[in-house]
Amino acid sequence: MARPVAGAGCALSETQMRALWEPEEKLIWQGWPDSHAAPRHESGFWLLFGSIWVAVGAVFTMVGYSVTASEPGMGMIFLALGIVLLCGGVGAITLPLILYRRRSRATHSLLTNRRAIVMDPELRSFPITPSMKVDDQPAKGRRAGSVFFGTVSTSYTNNEKPVIRPVGFTRITEAPEVVQAIRALQEKMRKMPEAAHV
Repeated sequence: MARPVAGAGCALSETQMRALWEPEEKLIWQGWPDSHAAPRHESGFWLLFGSIWVAVGAVFTMVGYSVTASEPGMGMIFLALGIVLLCGGVGAITLPLILYRRRSRATHSLLTNRRAIVMDPELRSFPITPSMKVDDQPAKGRRAGSVFFGTVSTSYTNNEKPVIRPVGFTRITEAPEVVQAIRALQEKMRKMPEAAHV
């Protein structure tokens, strides 16, 4: 897979982006991840964890409420614990969805006739070449498709080696059209004389 060229720190305006482009570079597509629903692998654990906390919190709250008349001190303790567990459970269920939507809004994807650009919020630029591998992940149910074409090293390690994660246009509704556009650009480059795209 392709490796990113130089990166910059934060999301850029369209004017700043165009300043980075080459003279003949043209915008083909731009988009953002679908923010309607977080993928199950990101929200599933927290949904289960939060549901358990909500269930236990509901039991504690009911026990505290029923015991308050005969044992006020014990009832208040159970009520307080129940409310804390309920709030923690609701937070565990909703927080991943809120964070996912915020992250989706901060991610911007651009495809030009020369490269693919991903800002999440770091700017990563991947030149489109005839040999660039394009991994198309089709949509599944409510989850939009993705197009991966590069890799980056993360700060995590596995057996003392950095974990590599794929980079691309994630969860975009126009994934098939974007893949087709990238492959058309690659095919055009293959047909050009070697000197034209070196």
